[in-house]
This record gives sequence, structure tokens and C-alpha cells, in this order.
Amino acid sequence: MIRFVILFALAALQGHTAQADELRPGYLELRQTAPDTYSMLFKIPARGDDLRLAIYVSLPEGMRDMVPPRSAFNGGAYTERRTIRREGGIAGQTISIEGLFVTATDVLVRVESLNGATQIERLSPAKTGFVVQSAPGDWEVVTTYLHLGIEHILFGFDHLLFVLALVILVRDWRRIAGSVTAFTVAHSLTLAAATLGFVNLPGPPVERLSRSALSS
Repeated sequence: MIRFVILFALAALQGHTAQADELRPGYLELRQTAPDTYSMLFKIPARGDDLRLAIYVSLPEGMRDMVPPRSAFNGGAYTERRTIRREGGIAGQTISIEGLFVTATDVLVRVESLNGATQIERLSPAKTGFVVQSAPGDWEVVTTYLHLGIEHILFGFDHLLFVLALVILVRDWRRIAGSVTAFTVAHSLTLAAATLGFVNLPGPPVERLSRSALSS
């Protein structure tokens, strides 16, 4: 029985890995550097060395580039950097991601104002745009991250199978709690590092190693 559960969990993990290219999130950051000026970073999954996921940032009307945009493929991602300006700023304006509704990808958005206030949004095929707030509160940021975490766990079948395997294999609840906590912390750190670009691992070698481990 235990062997069957482990094999089932590994098979699910393999399927999850095979779909990783479709499920990798994008990241959009807008940092206000002057009353009407923003530094923009847009990072999305790449498909090879010169192909990118076909999603694009739709900015408010009147937004213009101060200098030519810079873009590059690096570490399995396409990164675009822009310095943009709009008279009156972007508070109260709508920003959306075109093409997102036909993908299986989410985009995490971070908007930082001059006074340090931060607005966090999660865009998905079901929600492709949001309105920039003038001063988002701390509670709104916390609830956004809480919602993201709960949804990630509920729909992350590999995580649920990992916990199920722990419950079956380990009888000591203190050890289970410690293992789950360590897994959660490590997963959060690696996910944040990958999304923000601190760590870049090429997809094909990782997938090959994963398949080799599963077949051994």
C-alpha cells in the first residue's frame, strides 16, 4: 500500500514537471521613481532561446517611454525593462495583460509608490487586469498573499501528495509538522528567488534529472 502511494505521488510529480513550462508565473513590477515616472520590469516564461510567451502589458492611455525599452532572453525567461512616464501618474488607472486569457499562466504584479506603499495583485486567465490604488493598505497586501498561498496549496496536487505520503510513512506528528514546515519555508524561498530572478535553472536539465530519478 505504501509503495503504491509513493509511486502514485511520483507519477503525479512527473506530470506536474512536464507541464511546468505552461504553469510558470510571470512577474510585473512598477516602481515609482518620480511623481510621473515609473521603472517597469516585466518577466515571463521563455519558450526556447528566442521565443516568448505571447502576453503583453497594456498600460494606461498617455503612458510613454522615456528611453528605448530593453529586452533579453536569460535563464529560461524573457525580461523587459522600461522607464515610462504619464502625466498625473497611474493611480486610479487600469493595467492589464493582453493574451493572458488563453494561457495557463498567472502573473504576479507589484506596484510600489514613492512613499513605499506597495500594491500586490495576482492576474490570471480569469482576471487579466486591475486598478492601481493610490495607497494600498498593509491588510490588503496580507490578504492577497494569503489568498495566493491557500490557492497554491489547494491546487498543487504534488504538495498534497507529499503531505499524504508523510502522513502514511511517519507516525510521529511532531516530525510531520517539522517536515511540512521545512518544506513550506524552502518552497517559499525557492519560488520567490526564481520569480525575482535571483536563481535561474534551465528547464530541460532539471526535467531530465527528475525523470531519471523517477525511473531509477
